[in-house]
Order: sequence, then structure tokens, then C-alpha cells
Amino acid sequence: MQAAQERQESMNAIDQDLRAFDQEPLFDDINDAQSGDDNLSEEERKSDVDEDEAEAEGNQMEEEYQWEEKTAFFYGLWTPTWLIQFNEQSGPRNLPREGDLTPFGALSLLLSEDLIDLIVQSTNKYARVVIGSFEESERLPNYLKDWKEVTHSEIIGTLGIFIYIGIVSLPRLEDYWKEDTLFPSHIISKLLSFRRFYLITKFLHVSDVRFEDAHDKLAKIRPLLTPLIANWRKYFYPQRELTIDERMIKFTGRLGFKGKKTHMVLKPSF
Repeated sequence: MQAAQERQESMNAIDQDLRAFDQEPLFDDINDAQSGDDNLSEEERKSDVDEDEAEAEGNQMEEEYQWEEKTAFFYGLWTPTWLIQFNEQSGPRNLPREGDLTPFGALSLLLSEDLIDLIVQSTNKYARVVIGSFEESERLPNYLKDWKEVTHSEIIGTLGIFIYIGIVSLPRLEDYWKEDTLFPSHIISKLLSFRRFYLITKFLHVSDVRFEDAHDKLAKIRPLLTPLIANWRKYFYPQRELTIDERMIKFTGRLGFKGKKTHMVLKPSF
């Protein structure tokens, strides 16, 4: 009982001390603290005002300077010291005379004869592997029985068809080969028949499937990608400012880069 009474007295004492602390001013003389500005001389008060105005003016000038820097950099009128100096002449380089360069010649600078031969050899090798596997199981489809090895000119024609159908859009692939007078005729139908084009696209390859690196996600296009990049660097030097973007297609399946199922149904398809 006595212990409880002592505990209650101790709590009451603490409560009184807290109440007294709340009532005490934060300064020894609160009135002097509040009237401190009134005791300043006219010169001191004017000096404080001048300092505040100078600080505000300095902040405004700093903001204006930063805005001018950004504007000058955007229009190419100013280069920050931390940016690597760009002294190269951008644009095409190492090209033949302008009069000698046709559209097909410009494409051939990137897709050289060696690269076309690479596609020819890789496509024929892959076709032999696929057809050989069917023959071993004695289940060779009829549409593969008349397969003939692809030639250099047929690969060029196939690439030309890819470019054409990327520009002229039709609902179905076979519409480009229709002979009905109700439909316009397309020049690509004279390059390859639809059946031949279809077979070539089934076997089209740029790598040898027997020696692909299983750890390289770009193994199937690496033999084409590496010389293409070298040709781009040889014949064109970009400007200092570059914009990097991506083009994606409607796709549902497993993507090796992500290692999981990907579903992009809302992406534009072509």
C-alpha cells in the first residue's frame, strides 16, 4: 500500500514538472526576444533587407543562366566542358561517285556479295538438315520433294520481296501473286513464284545450325549482324546526338532474352 502511494506521489511530481516546463518561455526574456528587431538600428535593418534582396536576385540570375545554358545547348550554340568534343564530319563516307550510286548499289554496300553468299550457303545447309531428318523417318512432305538449292539471284529476289511487302501492305501474302484482273498485278510476282518464295522463307538462314553457340542469344543472326555493323561504320558516320528507339511486333511466346513467356498483344503488327 505504501509503495503504491509513493509511486503515485512520484508520478504527480513528474506531472507538475512537465506542466511547469510547458509554461516557461523559450527565452529568458520573451519580450526582449520579440522586440529584438525593434532594437536594431536603421543601418542594420537596411543591411538585412539588402542581403535578402541580393540573395533573391542571385537565385533568379542562377535560374536564368541555367535556362540559357539549356537553350543554347539545344540549338547547338553552346557545348558543356564535360561533353566530349565532336570533330568528326557526320554523314555518308567512302562512297563511290554520286552518279555511279544507284538504289541497289547503296543497298549492296551494306549487303555485300559475301553476305549474300553467306545466306545462300546457310539456307541450303539448313534445308539439307531438315529434309535429311524427314527422309530418315520416311515422312518427307510432298511440298519438300521438289526442293532445289537456292541461288544467289533468288536470295536477292527474296530480299527485294521483303522490302516490297513492307511498303505495299495487303491482307494476305498470296494476294501479291493473284492473277485476277480485279486485283492489281505486282512486279514481285515475276521475281519468284509464290510456292518458291514460300519454300525459301521456310529454310532462310544466315548461320550454320550445326555450329551455333548455345550460349549466344544472337547466334542465329550473329554471322550477318557482325559484318553489317562493320559496313554501317565504314559507309556512314552518325551525328553526335542520337535517338535510340525500338520496334516491336505483336507476339505471344517464350523470349530467350527474358526467359519467360511474353504477351504483347497490343503492339503494332506488320
